Amino acid sequence: MQKFAHRFAATALALTLSTTCALPAFAETREERLSLAQEYTAMAVADMDIEGIIAQMYIPILPQIEASTGTAITDEQRAKVHTLYMDEMYEPMREIMLAQADVMVDIYTYDEIEALYNFYKSDLGRSAMLKMPELLGAQQPMIMELVQTRMPGIIGQLQAIIEE
Repeated sequence: MQKFAHRFAATALALTLSTTCALPAFAETREERLSLAQEYTAMAVADMDIEGIIAQMYIPILPQIEASTGTAITDEQRAKVHTLYMDEMYEPMREIMLAQADVMVDIYTYDEIEALYNFYKSDLGRSAMLKMPELLGAQQPMIMELVQTRMPGIIGQLQAIIEE
């Protein structure tokens, strides 16, 4: 019985500490987090090179098309591809980026959103964030190659798992 009492007391203490320590993370309201997240998102999207982000969707594909067809893509064709992607993707991409605030409030605490906001407002933070499309563009070909080389094996294994 004494063992049970010690275990119960330890459990009660652990629950009390964990809920008491967790309170600061939940002290702010969703509305407060959303308001700050919307400010951060509006500021970031205003500076965001959405066109550059979208261009990273098609630029890595063009050399593959040239290699598979044996035909060089002309500047006129590149311009048409660019126009196609911008017409189809720019506004929806902008809306997705602006909607990021609604996702942020369910993932981040107020303090985390505030840290992102303050980081972005700093000269170094803003500079770093503005370079993200360039970073993504440099990594995109590597990601595509990884997917192309690994997917055939993954698909086969996935089918085997599902057919078990």
